[in-house]
Amino acid sequence: MAVGGEAAVGGHQRSSVGPSPVRWLLRIMPLLLRTMRRPMHRHRPMGRGGGVTPRSLITPMHRLAPPGFEPFSHGETETKTRIARNSAKSTTRLKVKCLNREEFVVVGWTDPERSRPWLGALLLAYYDPHGWLVYAGRVGTGIDHAELGRLWRRLQLLATAEMPLQVAPPRSNRFGSPLVLSRVHWVRPELVVEVKYLTWTDENLLRQVVYEGLREDKDPTDVRRPTPNQSAR
Repeated sequence: MAVGGEAAVGGHQRSSVGPSPVRWLLRIMPLLLRTMRRPMHRHRPMGRGGGVTPRSLITPMHRLAPPGFEPFSHGETETKTRIARNSAKSTTRLKVKCLNREEFVVVGWTDPERSRPWLGALLLAYYDPHGWLVYAGRVGTGIDHAELGRLWRRLQLLATAEMPLQVAPPRSNRFGSPLVLSRVHWVRPELVVEVKYLTWTDENLLRQVVYEGLREDKDPTDVRRPTPNQSAR
């Protein structure tokens, strides 16, 4: 019997909601478990002489990805695979991290700290179904020195004294430093940036965000929060 929007076809479960990182991970779990059961010898370290290597796992995992879901650097979701050797317990641990990629509207920036030039972080937002801008979080990682200067010059032309958000952003969250509103500079919502992020927190804020670049081709009013695994109606 079909459960959770899936229908049984030819003895297999087929999803009607499109590619999903969760379903992809469930498909590769048998492969990972079989690999973890292989004997590891002290005279053959991992990654040498035919032992278990990250590449030996990545290639089969990539082939098992469903159509439309790219688990690596060319799609909306990236998967980074790290294998760490625990020498104390002589075990191998596999960590798979899925990074999502989306566009957000820039609504402000913060002052830089210490030796960082130009600006600290960009404040991000998206439009809700009612057309209001909703705060999504900050991004400062991934911006090099030249891009900091370029962004700062662009933001100066968009600076405004009026906060473009419907609701002021929270001053603190569980996973980041406190946001000091007195050090925030607001801008008109005309710039769109692309970022990578790990997930959304319970406070509806982005977690582990990395800057990817400006999206000159994107209309800010088209930036909406994605709804993952939304069932087809």
